[in-house]
Amino acid sequence: FARVIEDDVAQARALLRAAGRGRVAIEGEVGKVASEQVEALQEAAGDRIVEDVRRADAVIYAGTDVRSAQGVAESLTRQAPAARLVFGDELTRAGLPGRVAPTARRRAVFVTAAPEPGSSSELRAFERDFEAQFGRAPDPYAVLAWRATEGVLDALAAAGPRANLRRVVAERFLASPPPASGFTAFRLRGGAREYL
Repeated sequence: FARVIEDDVAQARALLRAAGRGRVAIEGEVGKVASEQVEALQEAAGDRIVEDVRRADAVIYAGTDVRSAQGVAESLTRQAPAARLVFGDELTRAGLPGRVAPTARRRAVFVTAAPEPGSSSELRAFERDFEAQFGRAPDPYAVLAWRATEGVLDALAAAGPRANLRRVVAERFLASPPPASGFTAFRLRGGAREYL
């Protein structure tokens, strides 16, 4: 199992950047994944953390359940009407941006492991080739799959005559540097992504 995006610590830093410079409250689901996200956020945020969402300039939701995130977002529009609402990559990938109520969506920022479309020459070339092949623009996450596939192909080539051995290919793949990606953040404005 190999990581194709950065880890929870990098995502915590991205969530905090998306939250802005002020005080931050964290609303977390119950469970291991959410508790690990909360821990990474608390460590990265330091003294910016406040317990009461009404005192927060931004509220970061730590969790993976879309329905729960929808409900919390709606509740926060009443409890913390001035706070920015920040959601992580797994919820973004699961389609939360299109499911959040309009009152919450206006204040929401979504963090994603997918790069901003057209943000590099490599990405523009990938998007151009994808559209020529499939007749449509790629989903923002398609480039991550393409990069991972390229990594496997590079590992196969590096394994040479031993490429028929899974262990050797896996070792070559894991030895390669992780793709430079990072996290980006966006708001939805008129149905379009506005990257921050």
